[in-house]
This record gives sequence, C-alpha cells and structure tokens, in this order.
Amino acid sequence: MILPFLMLMGTQLHRFLPLPFIHWIADISGSIWYRLAGKRREIVRENLAGLGIDFDEQTVKKLFRNFVHIYADLLNLPNLKSYMLDSFITGIGVENLQKAIDKRNGVILVSGHVGAWEIAGPYIASRGYRFFSVAESEGPGMEFFKFYLKYRELYGANILRLEDRNLTLKLLKLLKNGSVLTLIGDRDITGTGRFVEYNGRRIRVPVGPAFLSWRTGVPVCIGYMVRKGNGKYLGWISEPIYPEDFGGIKELLDYIATQLIERTIKTNPDFWFVFERVWKNEDTVC
Repeated sequence: MILPFLMLMGTQLHRFLPLPFIHWIADISGSIWYRLAGKRREIVRENLAGLGIDFDEQTVKKLFRNFVHIYADLLNLPNLKSYMLDSFITGIGVENLQKAIDKRNGVILVSGHVGAWEIAGPYIASRGYRFFSVAESEGPGMEFFKFYLKYRELYGANILRLEDRNLTLKLLKLLKNGSVLTLIGDRDITGTGRFVEYNGRRIRVPVGPAFLSWRTGVPVCIGYMVRKGNGKYLGWISEPIYPEDFGGIKELLDYIATQLIERTIKTNPDFWFVFERVWKNEDTVC
C-alpha cells in the first residue's frame, strides 16, 4: 500500500530533517491541496456556513493547511518518548477526567473531527489514564486500520473497531472500570444516529455518547486539541456533564451536541476537518 509507505517515510524523515523545514513542506502541501480540492472546498464552505458564523476564504484555506500540519506532527509521534509531549502540548481541564472517574468510575470524552484528535488520544494515555477510543475499520480497510494502530495506540492508548459485534458490551464494561472512553460526536458514520437542530438546520449525530452515559450513569466531558501558530498544541476538556441532570437520552443528546458545536467546532472553525456534507434543510427534527 502506498499510504502506509509514505507515512513510514514521513516518520523517518522527522529524524533527519529540521522541524521548521518539515512544516514549510506541510504548509505548501496544504495550500496545493486547497487549490486542487474544489469539491471539498465547496463542502467545507457549506459546513462552516451551517454554524452561523462569519468566515472568509482564508479560514477555508487555513483548514486545509492545518490538516496537513497536524498529520505531519502525528507522523513524528513514534520518534518521541511520552514525557516529551509536555514540551509542546498544554492541557487545560485534564483534571476533569479524574474528577469524573473518582465520582463514577469512568468518563466519556466527546470530541469531534476537530483538530488533533489522533494526537489527543496518545497524550491522554501518556498522562496515566486507561484510554480507549473507537475507529472505523471497513472504510479504510483492515490492512490500513491495523497499520494505523502504530500511531493511534502509542503510549498505552487503545483503539476498538466500530464494526465489532460486541462493541457495546465492551464499552459498558470499560466504563465500569475507570476508563476514559473517547467518542466522536459530530458525524454519524453508521447512519443510526439522530437529528438535532442547530442554527435552524439539522445535523445527524451519533447517539452512542448519550446512550452510554444514560445507561451507566457515567458523565460526559467535551474536549478538543488544536495546533497553535507557534507549532504547539492546546487541549481543553470541559467540566463533567451528569446524565441525571437531564430528562432523558434525547435531552442529553441535544445538550451534548450543542455543547460540542458551541465549544469545539464553532470556536475552532479552521480545524473542523469534515469533508462530507453534514447539514440538512428539512424543517422537522427527528
């Protein structure tokens, strides 16, 4: 496969080339991708417009460049020891994970396709947490899925297959054993999610975070990690959200989705890496 070879080559290049030079290449590559990806540019504009914010074309261009920069940094992770992450990652609110675990034995960390979610997992694991996440294997294929684990499962992070028939039972068990379970909440890959309304439009989101929280009593935290202009990263995790404060799964799901949009996606529009249309125009909300 060409992509794994290129990724391994990128990891090796990090050992010999200066970091500023690598990110100079990433900046040029992101700009070229922006120029060539006409259809994706259009989809990104539509998705950002659904947030109800003012943005210009520079935001769209930065989004493409940011994506390449983050993956350039991801390729360097196998070259680093876990203690080195603190030199370029600042975590705000990480202690909220322990607060939730101490009270309820586990916590669900909900993020979106925002920023460096692939780097956030190894970072949280490096802090000593039992970290688990879920990833699709059918789309990229099992061969690439297994290869990609070399990057996703660094420093003790664990990735479970979305297509695993026993996934729900495994997740319920993990949440009873002091684990941090990270789930993506802004895109319904399986087509089994529910619509929520935001800014007069509808977006289908996964019901899993709300269902698991309601079923187990485990709280939800909202979080993201983005790359700053100086090449460093900023991670943020909210205070725990407790399911008993809501009237049901639907009410909890609506709140989680709104918080995710307001506090991660809308705050970081040039890091929202979703290249499929997500907004619906129908008037009614399921």
